[in-house]
Amino acid sequence: MKQPSLLICLIVLLFGQTAFAKVVPASNAPDSVFLFSYATAKNSNTNGLHFAWSTDQQNWKSIGPEMRFLFCDYGRWGVEKRMITPFLLLAPDGMWHCVWSLNETHGTFAHAESNDLVYWKPQTYPIVMENNNCLEPEISYRANNGQYTISWLSTADGKTQAYHTTTTNLKNYTPAKELPLSERLNQRKKVIISGNTETGTVHKVAWSFIENLIKTQQLTAYKNQLHSETTQTDPVRFASLKPVDATITIDPSKSKKISDLLIGVFFEDINYAADGGLCAELVQNRGFEYALSDKEGKDKSWNSTKAWHINGSSAEFSIDSISPVHVNNPHYAVLKMDAAGAGLVNEGFDGIAIKSGEKYNFSVFACNPDKKNKKLLVRLIGKYGVNYGETTISVRSPNWK
Repeated sequence: MKQPSLLICLIVLLFGQTAFAKVVPASNAPDSVFLFSYATAKNSNTNGLHFAWSTDQQNWKSIGPEMRFLFCDYGRWGVEKRMITPFLLLAPDGMWHCVWSLNETHGTFAHAESNDLVYWKPQTYPIVMENNNCLEPEISYRANNGQYTISWLSTADGKTQAYHTTTTNLKNYTPAKELPLSERLNQRKKVIISGNTETGTVHKVAWSFIENLIKTQQLTAYKNQLHSETTQTDPVRFASLKPVDATITIDPSKSKKISDLLIGVFFEDINYAADGGLCAELVQNRGFEYALSDKEGKDKSWNSTKAWHINGSSAEFSIDSISPVHVNNPHYAVLKMDAAGAGLVNEGFDGIAIKSGEKYNFSVFACNPDKKNKKLLVRLIGKYGVNYGETTISVRSPNWK
């Protein structure tokens, strides 16, 4: 009994007051227990895959709380990375396979595999429905032909149908075929965990398997505790420290060269890091090519006139594509003016940053349909109407110049 007791004491010392899963002493550990896998609907189904264990399938202990052992990586960052109704299968070769639904609209499910439920291989998202959704996927295996079968439900116009596909390598799938609802096996079970009813799958596993999951959760919780530390707790954590004097001697003869092959870059398209950043233009939407589809229609102002407006009266501004500069830039602005004084204004990227004394190049493709000699007056105007610089460009050709 001494060795297990020492292990528990060490864990308490390491993890302090952080909440951890219950540890069963080795002498009282069962040979096997039941493992329950599930996902909650919290945070729009983005909390990932959870586990709980039981010796009798009546009293369940979560390995957590809210510890996610698998996180969905489908879609854009945030609320789109959902894990809905995960289903876990243990194949004869000892590999665990997890499939789950991604959302209520896409005709694809997610698949990931692992040999210990801790480290997972890259996820895949096979498309199995063209114009329908893929809900509550389940996976099974037939040893006689070495095939995996994935079945799911699809709903449209208030009607629910079942479909299935088969695969031998979980990479190439047969075309989806309709499956009678009566043949769809509902292998999910409902259990109560911490007073909440959860739906998932149950497997019988060795206790050592549960121990590994618990240790993984404990280590994760400890790391999260360290990562959440702030300087506000420094007076308490470092109260016993005393000043130390150190002498540092540099020996140039032992210096090492840094390889010129070591390079690194981090780029994220946020706060105009791409347009206005790497592409260091000062004019936003300079080709009038912004489209609603860029943001999936969520921003109704994101169109070919974004960042442009008319300043003054007696002028009209529109977008056309009859005679573009190039097929890859089909849009252009048409400016009609009845009198001088009005202008087409670009707001830049939250303004146009300029510095006193610097030179700035302005370029534009322009044409003049009536062939009369006209001039474009280009100005940099400050927030309160101050003119920081201007130039003129003659436009007389009916062709783009």
